[in-house]
Amino acid sequence: MVTCTAKAPLAWGKLLRRGRKRGIKVVVVTQRPAEADKTCLSQAALIRTGALGREADRASMAKEMNVNATLLTDLIPLDWIEFHRSDLSVLKGNLEKKEIEIIRRGYIARKNLINFPLTLH
Repeated sequence: MVTCTAKAPLAWGKLLRRGRKRGIKVVVVTQRPAEADKTCLSQAALIRTGALGREADRASMAKEMNVNATLLTDLIPLDWIEFHRSDLSVLKGNLEKKEIEIIRRGYIARKNLINFPLTLH
């Protein structure tokens, strides 16, 4: 489905807002997060972004992830930042290095990090 930056169409918005608690998982992919449907971003349980070329996209993602925009500006190719809404944690990694850095520790233990060496800062 293609949406616009305004509020989600009625049925799509209802699915996004109510579906998560019922176990429905929706995967949303965009090259322009600043132009993405705001309901999608606000209801996302997990947001992951790589390097973004446009300032508006970096600002939009930084706001949604509650991080400083310079964190996104400093990403190089194959770097990623991940935000977990459930515990507000933020992780940073690189697809080649397979290392994960904890940018902001969440309040729920992240069990899925066991398989990766961690760089703690």
